[in-house]
Parts: sequence; structure tokens; C-alpha cells
Amino acid sequence: MKAALSVLCLLLPLAVAGQTSELETREIPVMRRGYFVELLGNGLLYSVNYERVYRDHLSVRAGVMVGGASVTVNETGNSASVGMILAPIMASTLVGSGKHRLEFGAGLLGIAFFGSVEPVGNISTLALGATARIGYLYLPDSPGTTFRFAYTPLLTGTFSHSIGLAVGWMF
Repeated sequence: MKAALSVLCLLLPLAVAGQTSELETREIPVMRRGYFVELLGNGLLYSVNYERVYRDHLSVRAGVMVGGASVTVNETGNSASVGMILAPIMASTLVGSGKHRLEFGAGLLGIAFFGSVEPVGNISTLALGATARIGYLYLPDSPGTTFRFAYTPLLTGTFSHSIGLAVGWMF
């Protein structure tokens, strides 16, 4: 009995070595790319983003949001026009397998304010903030539509809470 068990223990690894698991046969792309638009979220009001997903478990993205406003005070005749550019740059880890993933990420938020205020003159400010995301990601197996929903806190001198809803295309 002991000899048969010893032989089995020696032969079992050889028998298994020729087999491939489902995980080994599934082809995982080294890198995928995509574009998406996010409402609210890490870009404050909206953002247009480019993303790369590495080995289905690491995501890196860069986005931009551009906005502005102009105001004239009728009684004094003074006017102000201001613009803002926000640029979230983030890395996320994707947890899970298949199409449905949890996403945990953090990154930097570049902030640029500029404009003119009468009678003060021109103004401009550059700042750097932090942002994060905890949420759900639908990541298609092949080229197709992707969806996201996430909690996206922002730290830009003050801590603010936000959520983001995104739709895009992965290829």
C-alpha cells in the first residue's frame, strides 16, 4: 500500500503537467485601450478620458474638463470672465474577473483657473489636488461599450464627495 501511494505521488505531477487549466488557456490581452465620458466624477462636472488597461487588472487614465463663465454686473458695468481646466490622472486596480469588476483607484487632479475681472485685471492660478474612486466597472471581453459608476472624493484644499457615471468604448 505504501509503495503504491509513493508511485502515485510520483506519477501524479507528471500527469497533471500535461494538462492546461481554463485560466491558462484563456487569452488575456496584454493591453487594451478605451475612451469614455464621465459625468460628475473625478473631473468635477464632466471629463473626457483616455484609458489603458494592462493585463485586465491595472488601469491608467488621463482626462480633461474645460469650463468657463462670463458675468456682467449691470449697475456698475463691471464684468468678469473665468475659465477652468481640470485634468485627472489616475491609476486603478481592477478586482474580479470577467466583465464585472470592482475598481479602486487614486490619482492627482491638476487644476488651472484663469480669467479677467474688471477692475482688478487678469487672474490665473495653478493647483494640484488629489482624487480617488471606488466603484463598479463593466469591462467587455472584446471591443465594445464600457460603463462605470463610482464614488469619487476630491481633495482640493477642502474634501468634497462626488459620484461619477461614465460610458465609453474599449478596444
